[in-house]
Amino acid sequence: MKKIPILLILLLLAAAFAYAEVVFESPVFGQDDNLLFSADMEVPGFGHYSTLFNVTLGDKKLQQLTVFPEEAVMLDAGRTLQIRNRYGLFRTENDFSGLRMLTSFPGFIDGKQIKTGKMFPSHPSPDGKYLAYLEPVSYGWGNLVLYNVDNGKETIISSNLDLSYSDEVVLWSPDSDFLVYSKDANVYYYSLEQFYQGKTLSEEFRKIGKGLISNIRWSAGKELFYLSDSIIYKIISAQLFTTSLYGGLMETGEIAGKIPFDFDPAFDSFYVSPDGEKIIFNKAGTNIFLYFLKNSDYISTGDVVSLPYLYLPRNTRLKKVIWPSNDIVTILANSIEGGVQKTSVFRFDLRYTDKPLEFKKIPESDVVDIELSLDNNSVAVLYSDKIIIKDYRTWSSSETFKYDKPVKAFWIEDDRMLISGRYSTEVYNIVSRKSEVLAVSQADSSGYTRDGSIFASSNGNLFVQSSESAWKRVFSIDEAAPISISDKYRVYTQTLSSGPYANMIMLRKLDSFGTESLFPYPETSYEPFPVREEEIDFNNFSHGSRIRRREISLVFNAVDSAEGLTEVLKILDDYDINATFFVNGNFMRRNPEAVQELAKSSHEVGSLFYAYFNMTDSRYRLDKEFIKRGLARNEDDYYALTGKELALFWHAPYYVVNTDIIKASGEMNYTYVNRDVDPLEWAWSMDSYGSAGLSVPQMVEKIMDNKKPGSIIPIRLGEGKEGTGALYSNLDLLLNNLIEKGYSIVPVSVLMDRARR
Repeated sequence: MKKIPILLILLLLAAAFAYAEVVFESPVFGQDDNLLFSADMEVPGFGHYSTLFNVTLGDKKLQQLTVFPEEAVMLDAGRTLQIRNRYGLFRTENDFSGLRMLTSFPGFIDGKQIKTGKMFPSHPSPDGKYLAYLEPVSYGWGNLVLYNVDNGKETIISSNLDLSYSDEVVLWSPDSDFLVYSKDANVYYYSLEQFYQGKTLSEEFRKIGKGLISNIRWSAGKELFYLSDSIIYKIISAQLFTTSLYGGLMETGEIAGKIPFDFDPAFDSFYVSPDGEKIIFNKAGTNIFLYFLKNSDYISTGDVVSLPYLYLPRNTRLKKVIWPSNDIVTILANSIEGGVQKTSVFRFDLRYTDKPLEFKKIPESDVVDIELSLDNNSVAVLYSDKIIIKDYRTWSSSETFKYDKPVKAFWIEDDRMLISGRYSTEVYNIVSRKSEVLAVSQADSSGYTRDGSIFASSNGNLFVQSSESAWKRVFSIDEAAPISISDKYRVYTQTLSSGPYANMIMLRKLDSFGTESLFPYPETSYEPFPVREEEIDFNNFSHGSRIRRREISLVFNAVDSAEGLTEVLKILDDYDINATFFVNGNFMRRNPEAVQELAKSSHEVGSLFYAYFNMTDSRYRLDKEFIKRGLARNEDDYYALTGKELALFWHAPYYVVNTDIIKASGEMNYTYVNRDVDPLEWAWSMDSYGSAGLSVPQMVEKIMDNKKPGSIIPIRLGEGKEGTGALYSNLDLLLNNLIEKGYSIVPVSVLMDRARR
């Protein structure tokens, strides 16, 4: 029997569990034909979690019992907590006495199908009356929808926006009167007052200017800051109507200041101080500057002040900026090191500008989030196993309490916090050190007590349901024996051959005839397999099997710049996906630490040759010896950097190759890895193509229209086209589309091994 290398076995196992379908488990009967069951799944960015449901079989009324905080936000000036996950939308009762589902928002208990992969983010208005979100209409585009929470009415604000899983698709004004969004590289506003009056202007008359959502920031004073090229404009919200209506005839608001760089909205961002007089400018994700806004700099830029500048490592990105009115700024950044996501904290104090200003790194690690108190005097620092309350000015600790896996925290009062985590959502009193359970996030196990109550165990804690929307913590229970047969029904799970659900819960009627599913079967959009297999060339491997599995390989080509590597590694880690990378000699020489980080990851790494040029160009006469030397040099350089060997896969620069080149590499036991889908994402780097490159949504559409089982899809790392981004910047959109079509993403070695069988 042929032996399979251990590494390949691990890759096969990893590929098999790259993402999970919804698995329904543990159906048991309680009193009065109540049925308890759970839905388990793997969620990108959160890992595995289980949601508990109870159903009354007489009327098939479903009740969701546990609520996992995939999204958690405080609304209505801190009076309401909203949690959203793929099962529905939930908000707290008055005085945070419980968490209830909003019945106006469709969820699983109303018959809506459970979504796998990532959710498109929702954007609630600060007053909580509306949600804004993207509703897909194709692979790459969607409609921007305004949803009325009270009556469930949907209004389409704009059509055919680029789909994105970014946290910032729209930005609401602090008073909930306006929202801004971007479309076709332009920024627009939407007025709720015009909406109420039925006088919403046509979109062309609501245009603020060119740019993306990153060009826009609201200040605490309800002013809109718009950064265009190197000029920052300040627009009072009441002037949005005239500014946009007469945009071609007048300035875009008041000039608030200038920066010494042109703003690239695809890669840059900025943050405005509470007083609207300063900004933090983030250039390309790693260069952080502070600027005092001044609208004239012809003679002088103002008083000479040593402005702080922070150069983050290339593997690090800003996660959060805290900028209170006391002008002590805290920055939370995250990175990937050795395949593990890590965080770092930086601070600078703007209160004393007579001293040199500088960013100072705080000795913190494993920080999940940071939340400032209402009076700006304290800060809650969330770690994976605890929460520490610190004095915000001095960063000295005052209180520490254990809390396993917190996700978000919000201050309700100066001595009370609301903490939402992987296992529970609770109100915690810092002074008394007592907590009240609002919701259980997930259940490790569950069942009924002998008196008919529902219990759940989560992370070693026991909870009993005290009312329809509330739980209480207990120390022991009198558990009833699990029952799978009642007087009227027998319950079991039925495996499904394909689709987003791995199985279904089935009820067999005992007092009459027939078997039925507990809830509707999911709709699947899986494409049929091709009728016959296509020929596979294992010397010039361009695709895997077309008929055996719905599998695809994504290959990432690192040619020169390391831009995008951090984002790609994080997204692949969120989805628990292993992929294939190809590194070029230029990339290794320019980015040695990036190569070392890549080598520490679980991804396989192949060769993109020692030099990057068109190997079939008639100006060059390449013999076998040159090909062999170029591949060997790349091997040696990679080993010198990482202590590891490259996989024996390679492809030529630009995928331009001929038979002689492939034969030469074959004599070194290399397999040439070609592609069968070309998204043209590399076109921006070729001078001959000019502006012919596709937009990111167009690339996603092209891939989804042309992919087949066994396809190999290349994605190039690098800076991309200015102002439009690159395919890697929306990698999660591509992954979700593939997952929804039933595809697994596997390394090339797995694709090749399964094609041989």
